[in-house]
Amino acid sequence: MKKTLVFLSLASAAFANAASVTIDFEGFPNDPGYSNGSGQIPSPYMGMNFTEGSEYANGFGNTSSYWATHSGIGYASGDQGVFEASLVSGTATDFSFYYTKAFNASTVSMELWLGGELQATSSEFTEVSFGTNFVSMPGIEFDTFRVVETDLFYPGYYGYYAIDDVSFTTNAVPEPASMAALGLGGLALLRRRRKN
Repeated sequence: MKKTLVFLSLASAAFANAASVTIDFEGFPNDPGYSNGSGQIPSPYMGMNFTEGSEYANGFGNTSSYWATHSGIGYASGDQGVFEASLVSGTATDFSFYYTKAFNASTVSMELWLGGELQATSSEFTEVSFGTNFVSMPGIEFDTFRVVETDLFYPGYYGYYAIDDVSFTTNAVPEPASMAALGLGGLALLRRRRKN
């Protein structure tokens, strides 16, 4: 009987399912401080904290002719050559995104970080300038990603790349209420055993 109760309490603990997330950078308002429909990505957004240099644009900016967005008119880029975001909580895997860049002389690479340690980095992607390209790093756990661009065409000048449809899968974690219920059930079982 006791084993049955323990099994039932474990089986009743609900665990949050892994969730697939896609950030498409659509629907941001036009920032009145920007003349080209751009602005800072709000942070947090879609479960991620974006760094200060991470910007969005609505497809009609002064550099929009460089970008072939994957879906809709929204896209994002980093104004200092780095686009970085961290998960608000937990970890994720199966990171991917679409990107485009203006010049073959620019290099674009990706880094995945976990707990402040570099987990994986890509070499320069195989790309077509002025086209939409896909890159992914499946199966690597991370809590922060960085897209890094180095412009060799105009050294010291950044921002000639854009990303769209950033996707990842969040890892399943126990829900706090379920863990609390499981703990209380265990305490009740111990108390019952002491009485017997």
